[in-house]
Amino acid sequence: MKNSFIKVQLTTISHIQVLIFTAVPRSGKLEFVLFKAGRAPQKLELVKSTSVGQLSIFELDLKEPFEVGYHYSLSVTGFPLQNIDASEYVFFKEFDDNFTYNGDDLGARYTKEYTDFALWAPLASSVFIRFSDQSEMLVMKRTEKGVYRRRVNGDLLNKKYVYVVTNSGVSTESTDPYGFGTSENSLYSAVVDINKIKEMGNVKLPNKLDNYVDAIIYETNVRDFTEQNGDATDIV
Repeated sequence: MKNSFIKVQLTTISHIQVLIFTAVPRSGKLEFVLFKAGRAPQKLELVKSTSVGQLSIFELDLKEPFEVGYHYSLSVTGFPLQNIDASEYVFFKEFDDNFTYNGDDLGARYTKEYTDFALWAPLASSVFIRFSDQSEMLVMKRTEKGVYRRRVNGDLLNKKYVYVVTNSGVSTESTDPYGFGTSENSLYSAVVDINKIKEMGNVKLPNKLDNYVDAIIYETNVRDFTEQNGDATDIV
């Protein structure tokens, strides 16, 4: 619908809100149909509506609690199919109750025979691994507490990768927030042998400081420090 804006968001575990801003007069009754991956469509009943000028707010109750890990969308008369924004779920009590994870196995855990990948992404409906040198992506399996896992066989040492994560119908690439290695400019995460790194021990600084306040720290703007003016030998 031209000259219109619509947003659908989850406000409680069993309630969604539809905001419609439109400059076009609306005629007829709106119908709201819920689509959930793997389930039959459900027509939702309107609980409450409020209008202020060109803004209308519609309150809808879900027939069953919102289930994290599935893709939900809503059909609204006169509009394209809308993804339901579930980002507010992280503030619900149910989020802490159901998805608090205290494990220490996240990230890419390397062995010469295989590497175990684990990503905590409770709100995601899907997660894939994409390696920098491969076009095909590997699907990860959702497990307890919203942790996605995948074991990849073979020696993956120094392999660069990113995750492709889908939240509320929107897919984005992300480096591994629990990774142990990274590529130049942090474009990719990298599989490293963390045990080998630990065997290196502590790195000794060339200059010993008796007190941290003795350190002299300089800050400069890279652009200002390297900008050229006229002759390439003149540095501003």
